[in-house]
Amino acid sequence: MKRFLYKIWSMFLTQFGKLKVLSFGFLPVLAYDPDPFYVTGYDIEHLLGILKPGDVLLRGYNKYLDGKFIPDNKGYSHAGLYIGKNQVVHAVSPCVEKCHVIDFCEADRIMVLKPKEGQGQALLL
Repeated sequence: MKRFLYKIWSMFLTQFGKLKVLSFGFLPVLAYDPDPFYVTGYDIEHLLGILKPGDVLLRGYNKYLDGKFIPDNKGYSHAGLYIGKNQVVHAVSPCVEKCHVIDFCEADRIMVLKPKEGQGQALLL
């Protein structure tokens, strides 16, 4: 029974994470996965030139509903680890997956955290 409930919960979270809250005047409207995202191909091209294995990528969205439930996220709701060869490893319900960095960067904002001898540096796109 627990396994069944977990599967239902995972499916709910996956679909819930694709809802955006848009507003038309005073009326809030829910929309299912509308495009476009604000990170452009030029942004991703620049990013590909500076990424190194071990860099942490943070991504955020302007209107997705699930981001409203993450406290103090500073506008970023998801993280991934760049492992080289244009691949990012990240956790999505219900597993961990590897994807192309371009697919990971379909977002409204990206931040790169670059480890540097005990210090972190951030690059915002």
